Amino acid sequence: MKQILLLITTLILSFVSMSQTGKDYLELGIAEYKKGNYDIASKYLDSCITEAKKTHNEANELKALNNLGNIESDKGNNLKAVEYYQKALKVADKLNDQKYIAHINKNIGALYASLKRFDESLKYYYVAEKAAVNFNDSLLIADCHNNIGIIYEQQQKFDEAITRYDKALEIYEKLRSNDGLAMTFSNLAIVYKLKKNYEKAIEFNKKSLALSQANGDKWAEAATLNNIGNLYGILGKNDLYNEFSLKSLAIAKEIKANEIIYTVYENLADVNFKLSNYAKAYEYQKLFAAAKDSFNNIEVNKQFSELNIKYETEKKEKALAETKLKLTKEEVDSKQKNLWLIILIGLVLILLIVFRSFRIKSRLKQEKLNLQNKLLEEQTLAKIQQQRLEISSELHDSLGAQLTFVNNVLDGIKVKPEKLDEDTSKKIDILSDLSGNAVLELRNTIWALNTDDILLSGLKNKMLNFRKNAAEANENIQFQFNFDITHDVKLNTKQAINIFRLFQEVLNNAIKHAHASNINTAITQKDDQLEIIIEDDGVGFDWDKNKTQSYGLSNIQQRVALINGSLKVKTGPGKGTHYNIIINL
Repeated sequence: MKQILLLITTLILSFVSMSQTGKDYLELGIAEYKKGNYDIASKYLDSCITEAKKTHNEANELKALNNLGNIESDKGNNLKAVEYYQKALKVADKLNDQKYIAHINKNIGALYASLKRFDESLKYYYVAEKAAVNFNDSLLIADCHNNIGIIYEQQQKFDEAITRYDKALEIYEKLRSNDGLAMTFSNLAIVYKLKKNYEKAIEFNKKSLALSQANGDKWAEAATLNNIGNLYGILGKNDLYNEFSLKSLAIAKEIKANEIIYTVYENLADVNFKLSNYAKAYEYQKLFAAAKDSFNNIEVNKQFSELNIKYETEKKEKALAETKLKLTKEEVDSKQKNLWLIILIGLVLILLIVFRSFRIKSRLKQEKLNLQNKLLEEQTLAKIQQQRLEISSELHDSLGAQLTFVNNVLDGIKVKPEKLDEDTSKKIDILSDLSGNAVLELRNTIWALNTDDILLSGLKNKMLNFRKNAAEANENIQFQFNFDITHDVKLNTKQAINIFRLFQEVLNNAIKHAHASNINTAITQKDDQLEIIIEDDGVGFDWDKNKTQSYGLSNIQQRVALINGSLKVKTGPGKGTHYNIIINL
C-alpha cells in the first residue's frame, strides 16, 4: 500500500514540474529573490533560461540573466555577477533594448567600483549614461551623474566630482526627487570635507538633513546630525559638536540604530574630554565600549541566523532534488520488477544481522565509550572557552577602560604644551605612544582570547581595522588593501592569530624601518590557498644578511612555518621590499 501511495505522489509532483513554463519560472524566481531566498531563486531562473532558449524567448532570457546578476551581486560574488551581466548585455544588444543596456552597464560599473577598479567602472557608467540619454530617462541620467561623481571623488578629482553632483542636483530638483537630492547633498558634503572646506561641508549636510527630516528618514537624520557634529569638532566648535552629537544619539536610540549609537558615544567621550568634563568623558567611553560590543553581538547573531536559513534551504532543495530523481520514467517502470528483489535482499540482511549480532553489541559498547569521551572533550573545551571569555572580559572592562582614559588624559596634557618644559613634553609624547600601542595590543589580545573558529571574512575585517589605525597614525603613507574571497571558510585559532600577526609584523616593519611612502597589500583566495602579497617602496635591506639576525624577520619566518605556509622575499638596498606568503587553508 505504501509503495502505491509513493508512486501516486511522485507522479503528481512530476506532472506539476512538467507543467511549468518559462514565464512561470521567471515569476517564481523574481518572487523568491525579493524574499531573499537566493539559492531557490537561482534555480528557477536557470530553468527559465533553459526554457527560453528552447522557445527562442530572448526577452525572458534577458530578464533572468539580469536577475541572476543581481542575486550574485547581493551575495557578494562580484565576478560571478559580472559574468551574468555581460551575458545579459549580449542579449540586450541583440534586442536593441536601450533601457536594459543602460541599467546593466550601471550595475557592472557599481561592481567594478566596489573592487576599486575605477577606470573600468567609469567605462561602464559612461555607456549607461549614453544609453539613458538615448531613451531620455532623466532619473537614470541623474543616478549616473551621482555614480560617476563618486568615482571622481575616490580618484581625488574633486572639481570633476562637484560638476557631476551639480548636474545630478539640477535633474533631481526638476523631478522633485527628495531622496536623490538628499543623497547628492550628502555626497557634496563628503567632497568639501575632503577638500577641507568644512563650512561648505556643514552647509550641504544641513540641506541633506532637512530633506531627510521631510522624508521621515530617521536613520539618515541621525547619521547626518552625527556628521555635522564631527565637522564642528574639526573646527574646534566643541559646544556645537556636543549639541549635534546629543541630537543624533536621541534619534539613534529611538530607532535602535546601534551602529550610530556607539559611534556617537565615542564622539561624546571625545568632545567632553576637550571640554575638560573628564567624568562625563569616562562615562561615555564606557558606554561606547558596551554599545560597540552589543552591536557586534547583534551582527554575529544575524550572521548565524542567515547561515541557519541557508542551511535549511539547501537541505530542502536537496530533498526536492532527490524526490525529482525518483520520478524518472525508468524508475517508475522498474519499481514493480525491483520489489521482489528488495524483499529478497531484506531477508538476506536480516540473516546477516542475526548472525553478526554479537559483533554489533561489541560495536555499540565501543560507540558508547567514544560518545562519553567526546562529551568529556566538549565539556573540557567549553570550560576552556568560558575561561578565555572571562579573562578577555576582565581585561576589556578593567584594564582596557583605564588605558583608554590614561591615553585621553595624556592627549589632554599635550594640548597645552606651553605649561611643560621640553624634557617633560618629550616624556609625555613617549608615554602617549606607549599607552596608545598598549590599547591596540590589548584589543588584539582580547580578540585572540575570544577566537575559536573564525570566518575568513572576519579576519579580513580585523586586518582592515589594523590598516585603518596604521593609516590614521601615519598620514604621510599611502595604504592600499585588496582582499578577494571566492568562498568564505573557517580558520582555526592557530591559523587566524598567526595570519593576523604576520600581517601586523610586516606592516610595522614597512612603517618603522623601511620609511616607505606607499604600502600595498593584496590578499587572494585560490581554492584552498590564501596568498598574501605585501610590498613597499622603502629603503629595502640585505635579506640573506638580516633574515637570521633580525628578531622581527625570524618571527615572520617562524609564524609562516607554524601554519605550514611558504615565504618568498624580494628586496635589496634601495629597492623596496616584496613579501609573498602562501598558506594552505
